[in-house]
Amino acid sequence: MEVHRVTVTSGNSAKETATFEECIARVLDPANKEELQAAKKRGKERYRAHDSTNASVTVGTSSIAASNVVHASVVDDDDVSVASSVMPANFLDADSAHFALPAYDKGWKAKYRFPISALLVKGTHKTAVLVHLNLGKVTQLRELIFDNHEEADDFRSVIEQELNLEEQRRQAKLNATLGGLKLKSNETVTFLIEIVSAWDILAGDFFTSDPYVVCLFGGKELHRTKYISKT
Repeated sequence: MEVHRVTVTSGNSAKETATFEECIARVLDPANKEELQAAKKRGKERYRAHDSTNASVTVGTSSIAASNVVHASVVDDDDVSVASSVMPANFLDADSAHFALPAYDKGWKAKYRFPISALLVKGTHKTAVLVHLNLGKVTQLRELIFDNHEEADDFRSVIEQELNLEEQRRQAKLNATLGGLKLKSNETVTFLIEIVSAWDILAGDFFTSDPYVVCLFGGKELHRTKYISKT
């Protein structure tokens, strides 16, 4: 989890700026083959220790069978990412070069990034935390298995703490966007969004892509542009 401070120009003058915070979650991949093999081994050991084959995850007064949950700690031999099978391509971390990983993440590389609001803790079981991912049209339950109960509790606590701060962040972002304009309690604002250009898009095929832009609001897709073939 990372919290970034974003600065925007709030008026006609470059001196008129406002800031707000943005919390994102980043999914890391092993940086090389050796790290990948080590990650696979750790994942399988955690899975065996958790013994979730016939387990169920408690969610309020109901339960979810483990067979319906994607286990993030288990990596198949053909996988190159612990999350590549579920993450939409438009969440690829194209800005990873601008956000250096901390020293303790040496051996890992950023692959995906998405807003913290896309995560929702659904429950816990043993050393695992069940989270719901809502990434536009892609929604999924993932069971994140930790080494012990303390790490699982810490992770859940961080997620819930950041989600509790989301309303404050949304209000700060709105204030920065409005540039000091005050709205009445029953007043609404209509935004006109113009999609101008894109660059440094990673190739989705071998050498080219068919890129398009998806506009989301509140996790719902509002608009999707036509794709541009082989660019």
